[in-house]
Amino acid sequence: SARACYAEATWSLADCTALLHVIRKRAQRANWSFLKMLKQYSVVNWSRSPRGKLAAHFKLENNKNQTDKWNENWRALVQHVTAVFADSVTDPCPRADHWAAASFVPRVPMRRVRCTEKVENAFWVAVPVRS
Repeated sequence: SARACYAEATWSLADCTALLHVIRKRAQRANWSFLKMLKQYSVVNWSRSPRGKLAAHFKLENNKNQTDKWNENWRALVQHVTAVFADSVTDPCPRADHWAAASFVPRVPMRRVRCTEKVENAFWVAVPVRS
């Protein structure tokens, strides 16, 4: 999950929190495990970006070829992910069920949600289609 946060949001803890909550909500709705949803919804896309490819190889402890400051940020991110899983961090985008880059243009009816914290990514909720 820390790798996903880094690949999707670098050091943004608000984005990390929101995307982990989105994964949790989607997994519950689909009756999947969190890990299965994480792999299908995020990890599968990592091969498309240099940062994603890099994140796939990170260890939970210090990472070679990274600066002390980078490893300090990494440890903080891992600790943050642990806190999110312990339900110690509230969802800054509680209505969101999707996230994407800010430039994302939905292909299905969706509405961008407001988050309680500043986020870099765009968070969305599906809008029911009425016939």
